[in-house]
Amino acid sequence: MRVRKLAVIAPLLLASVVCLGADARHASAQAAGGAALSDTAKARGRARRERGAPSERTAWMVGAGGGYGVVDPRLNFYKPGAEAGGTIQWRVGYAASPRTVVGIESTQWSAKPDTIRWLFSAVAPTVTWYSKGRANNANQMFVRLGAGWGHAEAGAGRVVGRTVAGEDSVVTERINDDGFSLLGALGYEWRFGRRYAIAPQLGVTFINLSRGYNSLWGEASLQINRYW
Repeated sequence: MRVRKLAVIAPLLLASVVCLGADARHASAQAAGGAALSDTAKARGRARRERGAPSERTAWMVGAGGGYGVVDPRLNFYKPGAEAGGTIQWRVGYAASPRTVVGIESTQWSAKPDTIRWLFSAVAPTVTWYSKGRANNANQMFVRLGAGWGHAEAGAGRVVGRTVAGEDSVVTERINDDGFSLLGALGYEWRFGRRYAIAPQLGVTFINLSRGYNSLWGEASLQINRYW
């Protein structure tokens, strides 16, 4: 009788063990498949982020911007007073490294405080250094310095005495001259997309002309840059 019971129970136990083993293998396969799917999803997410991440600076770039500035000119050692006006900038450069760009910068300030239009401009070779910033060159501070050519057109009247009739005798000082310029800027660049950036900056430009003419202006502007 006992032999018969064992003969009946043994196959049942064996079948249970086989089923448990199959279930364990199935659960292990499901876990492995889930891990593989998770790894695949993570890899796809990384690939999407990398495709949308800002590219490194490795080639040419162009940029332009505009803002508002104040000029304090000295015309033949006479200071007519500071004036405010609009500014425009443009640049073209090439990346010597992902954090260094060399190029040409142009900046111009203009206004018309009275009947005479004032125009101050500078064009100079420049070097721009970028901070280490976050991963993938996302957001970085920068400093730009340059030295080159400057130009000024301006005029102002000054009282030098009185006429016989008791009226002011006014002499108009005018300049239209070229000279030497120094320029610098400090700003912060936000990258968007792979190739574009927006950069608010504070700039200062000094122009030294012949015959004692010089001018200094500061400006706040917003720049847009495009990288290749």
